[in-house]
Amino acid sequence: MSHDFFKNEQQVKSVEEFGIIDSAQKTGKGQKTAYVDYDNKISWNTKIISYNRNDIYFNAIDGNIIFYRSQEKNNEKERSCDAMLHTDDTLVFLEIKDWNKKYKDKTGKKVSFLESATEQLENTIAHFYKNHSEKQFSRRYAYISNKHKPNFSFSNPATQQTFKDNTKGFILKVSTTIELKATK
Repeated sequence: MSHDFFKNEQQVKSVEEFGIIDSAQKTGKGQKTAYVDYDNKISWNTKIISYNRNDIYFNAIDGNIIFYRSQEKNNEKERSCDAMLHTDDTLVFLEIKDWNKKYKDKTGKKVSFLESATEQLENTIAHFYKNHSEKQFSRRYAYISNKHKPNFSFSNPATQQTFKDNTKGFILKVSTTIELKATK
């Protein structure tokens, strides 16, 4: 099944910073999508420092783009990350987690929020590659954001290298802040 990751994107306003809110995290009711917010900073799950750029696009993925395990079993959904941001040369996938929730992997085994998020990001990026070329993006990042653990220290070179290898060059970061500096 073909998925257009750019179909429902929205251009972000040219502002100094904005936030992304995962309404599924906020309400706990699931199947709500992440969205951009400019005013309610206290509710932001992730802060985007955008330097008044006018070339940033946002797309909610979870709840909007549905992946299935196989063509024959269209009822078995795969997990995806929450959102995607992009500019002309930068592509960012984002998974937002909640610190006090218990997570399971696709087999049902209990895992940490990092393991769960990594699996969702890798799965989403694999589906992206099935439908789009990454070649137009010279900078590729995957972020795990957990506002209840904003200073979570993540420096596991083996995990980061495995992720980079599994995703054809995406750099994995754990942070509640994403900076989208202009490269030129």
